[in-house]
Amino acid sequence: MTDEIEDCSKLKAKQKERFQVSLDQWQQCFTEPVNPLTPEDRKSWLAQQTGVVMSSDAFLPFRDNIDCAKQFGVMFVA
Repeated sequence: MTDEIEDCSKLKAKQKERFQVSLDQWQQCFTEPVNPLTPEDRKSWLAQQTGVVMSSDAFLPFRDNIDCAKQFGVMFVA
């Protein structure tokens, strides 16, 4: 994963109600304008995700990695 993609992934992970990601930060992750999901759209999309598995070729050093993954529908860690 490139640093740029990783930074955008972290921005997306922070896009929860308690964190505000500026539209400018968000748009820097794309070559064409993309509208962020509304909280309702995000909740609806996440509700459709079932049986999601997260795997790693390394280790997950901190519990917050698992907690963050759960917010994206991850049910299993391999």
